[in-house]
Amino acid sequence: MIRGVLVDPQNLRGESQIAVSPMAIPIIVATIRIPRLRVSYCLPLLADSGADITSLHLRDAIRVLGMRKYFQLKGETIVRGVGGPGKYFLEPARVIFVHEDENIEGYNFDLRIAKIPPGSPSKLKDALQLPSVLGRDILHYFRIVIDYSRNEFYLDHS
Repeated sequence: MIRGVLVDPQNLRGESQIAVSPMAIPIIVATIRIPRLRVSYCLPLLADSGADITSLHLRDAIRVLGMRKYFQLKGETIVRGVGGPGKYFLEPARVIFVHEDENIEGYNFDLRIAKIPPGSPSKLKDALQLPSVLGRDILHYFRIVIDYSRNEFYLDHS
């Protein structure tokens, strides 16, 4: 079992007397490895069963890669989503999870890394707010359990 957390945007300070709201979002921590750039970084990902693909959005891309490696990214792909099309780099990567029993599990996949959007500073500000996403390309390997009544979120194989 890979345990995640439900993060309640109405209770970001973790006040225990406030129940988790139905607006809480499922977050899983994973390590992303990008071999070509020799990068390995552990970060929180929004588990999004509505997203086709796993993507590293701008704030995390800059944090994980730094500007020097970010500007080494090549190629471009278009990803269409609810907010319209977006431009991304495509990099072979590996996602690694640590189970509660400390077993390690990993999957190779094509990571989409958000490009800096052209245009106004407000577009850049908006892009920096998006969380990185664990999409169905990885989630389909698991049973996803979100139990708001118990404040539980986890991925499992059984």
